[in-house]
Amino acid sequence: EIAPFVGHGEVSVNTNSDTSWSVVENWLDECAKSHKSCNRLMATEPSLPSRVIDLGSGAPRLVVVTDDTPILPYATMSHCWGSHMPLMLLSSNIAELQKRIPISQLSKSFQDAFLITQRLGLNYIWIDSLCIVQDIVADWERESQSMSEVYSNSYCNIAAAHAVDGTYGCFIERSPDLVKPLKVNLNWGPNPGTYYAVQWLYWRENVMNMPLHRRAWVCQERYLAPRNLYFGATQLYWECCGRVASETFPLGLPARVGAPSKGLDPHIDGARRRKALGLSEAPDLDAFSLWDLIISTYSKGNLTHSTDKLVALSGLAGRMQKHTKSQYLAGMWRKHLAYQLLWKASGIQWVVSTSRHEVYTAPSWSWASRHGHIEDACVVLHADDHEIVLEILDVGVELVSDKNHFGQVKSGFLRLRCSLAKTGVYLEESPKNRGSFRLIVNGLRVGSASVDDYSHESDPVMHHGLYYLPVRYNARYEEVNLGGVTMSVPGVAGIILQGAGPETQSEFVRVGTFEVFSSPKDFQFACRQYSRELRQVEAGYDSEQWGAKWDIVIL
Repeated sequence: EIAPFVGHGEVSVNTNSDTSWSVVENWLDECAKSHKSCNRLMATEPSLPSRVIDLGSGAPRLVVVTDDTPILPYATMSHCWGSHMPLMLLSSNIAELQKRIPISQLSKSFQDAFLITQRLGLNYIWIDSLCIVQDIVADWERESQSMSEVYSNSYCNIAAAHAVDGTYGCFIERSPDLVKPLKVNLNWGPNPGTYYAVQWLYWRENVMNMPLHRRAWVCQERYLAPRNLYFGATQLYWECCGRVASETFPLGLPARVGAPSKGLDPHIDGARRRKALGLSEAPDLDAFSLWDLIISTYSKGNLTHSTDKLVALSGLAGRMQKHTKSQYLAGMWRKHLAYQLLWKASGIQWVVSTSRHEVYTAPSWSWASRHGHIEDACVVLHADDHEIVLEILDVGVELVSDKNHFGQVKSGFLRLRCSLAKTGVYLEESPKNRGSFRLIVNGLRVGSASVDDYSHESDPVMHHGLYYLPVRYNARYEEVNLGGVTMSVPGVAGIILQGAGPETQSEFVRVGTFEVFSSPKDFQFACRQYSRELRQVEAGYDSEQWGAKWDIVIL
């Protein structure tokens, strides 16, 4: 199965060798000639960023692009800033760098990137810290809005995958044995023969788990660039929409060790995501499923500044809006918004707590208000929203800058008409699985819950006095097949709220999610019970009714 993929020539001890570059040239040549999807991503009318570094006119220099600047293909770079940044573009040196960029003052990674650009046959390269003025906020805001075009229009993205900072460089010395596939001859067992031993989770361990992909910014750089050339810890890796390859597998990765697609075609990549989640085919929902995958990938990365939470995704958001055809709301879409309220945060992102950001980044109902890896950010089960048991009356966000509709926000609200449960409902932390909560309704365990602001205490805790808002309800038993495992769909899924302050009865913030797997009718009874307590509501509701509806605002 793997044998057809491993045929290659001599392996050199250095990734800056002619043998390694020969492999790269083959990847580029095939992509440029035969990958329609990759070439379609590049602009039909070539353009340049507002600034580029020119390597083709003697000493490298910064070029401020004008109408007279020759429009030529250019490279981009993805790298970890780290703590080592010897030279960057500042308001004080912009004039000097337009004359000459002193190579000796650059980091090793940037020096290597210049060499790589020239080996690719290109004259221009764009690097964020050398092409955006770092001490002028207005310049950074303006340039960050054009990230989508910068990476989308590039010829190739140079990715220093293994480098924690600029001191590492791109190229490495290695043993050829680390590149060549390990051939094993088995002369025993039921299926003797010749096999290849390949690392489990090959692409994830060697590329996606490298230091570079711990940077959240790199998510959109990877997706938007038509081609990514990764400089890894032991070899080179290639990723475009038509092929994923490495020096070990120069003809492409075998299916069993393949990589997740970086494609942005909803009806290919979104449909694949729906299938992986065990959801039914629904072409109208493919774009939303693709967005779910993007958020899952993006939220695993780290950010130095929490205020970049939405900015670092703005280029991808702008691209995806063409497919969702929906209003963008702090990382979410107005269409099918109710389903998106059910996101969950797990793991740790760039802090040692799963609490909210100290600096405001998004309203509490948005996943962007959270640290941590986000799951179920955009899992839309049905296009007609027939399961949804709340009504969205109004929703809005206030932007920091009207110039970037996909960027930073300073406030937001969500006005709903919905049912609520409170009395007799509480959370009980599992003593054997700390951080996991049981949902208790009138003394019965009916489901589970996740708390957004979890803090580990010495003993298991219980949470009383919260509000439980049902979002979706499925009266019939339903199952999904997730990776070959059949799982039941919760009968009721919703969000947990807390009062926004002691002086308000109708404003809340989100503090978690819950799911009811058994006895949905008991939870409905709790909703009716709460409505009777606060209103003069006639008795006699049947088991399918939720009691009174409340108009509330979630901030």
